[in-house]
Amino acid sequence: MSKAYLILADGTVFEGQSIGAEGKSIGEVVFTTGMTGYVETLTDPSYYGQIVTQTFPLIGNYGVETPDFESKKSWVRGYIVRELCEKPSNFRCEGDLSSFLKAQGIVGICGIDTRRLTKILREAGVMNGVIVSGEKNTSVIGKNKEPLLSEIRAYKIEDAVKSVQSPPRSSLRCSLPLPPLRERAPLQNTLFFSILVRRRTYRENWKNVAARLQSFRMIRRQKR
Repeated sequence: MSKAYLILADGTVFEGQSIGAEGKSIGEVVFTTGMTGYVETLTDPSYYGQIVTQTFPLIGNYGVETPDFESKKSWVRGYIVRELCEKPSNFRCEGDLSSFLKAQGIVGICGIDTRRLTKILREAGVMNGVIVSGEKNTSVIGKNKEPLLSEIRAYKIEDAVKSVQSPPRSSLRCSLPLPPLRERAPLQNTLFFSILVRRRTYRENWKNVAARLQSFRMIRRQKR
């Protein structure tokens, strides 16, 4: 892995290793405390324009599974983990996390102290930052960082809702092929149907209970 750097708007610099695509990506640095669900996080449109930090130390151990996608692609600007699992093990696994990030064009960094970063964000609040990787981009780190810091501080998330709205199907791009819904998630469909049937059953049972209570009250009134 080549070197990568995370630079916050307050000038704090973290050095780590590059994961995913190489380049430079500016965004709002946030953190999430989930122990699992990183695939859902990466494809959640609510993270549009943000660089997401995973506080759980090991990420990627069960790979990437398309049925877990929250949308057709990833919306994050960057990804930060403490340790990346390069060889996932799961019967549903369709690929490793680093390959997914690279295919989606997401610049990432691993091997940094995510506890220190989380503490900074927790105390200072959401802060802009940039992840830079690749020899061409990291060359600016040793020089005057003021122009880069000015660019970081000027970043704003704009038109988030409009940007995450689904475009026409022909223009959708996804790194992993999505099989038909029936083949992709039969368990999810079965579970949904089961929940729906249970709700209807409960509703009917409660109606029967209410009718019995009403009859019981009428009988008591007649006896009085």
